Amino acid sequence: MPHGALLVNYYTNAAAAGYGEYNNLGSLPTGSVVVKDSFIVTEGGEVMTRLLFLMEKREPGFNAASNDWLYVTI
Repeated sequence: MPHGALLVNYYTNAAAAGYGEYNNLGSLPTGSVVVKDSFIVTEGGEVMTRLLFLMEKREPGFNAASNDWLYVTI
């Protein structure tokens, strides 16, 4: 899955199993968790890991600006 200049694999818990089918992340249920590892491939063919992204759909009212998603980047 492309993510800007990064290539990304994503992994979900059962609540977020339909993640790849949604254009609007707000439609996933509370408790949905998505983890994305990211990498790039250099012109020389070297694979280099990048950020790890974690997303958790929280309870309504958690944060209206993020549509109640908690975002963490490692």
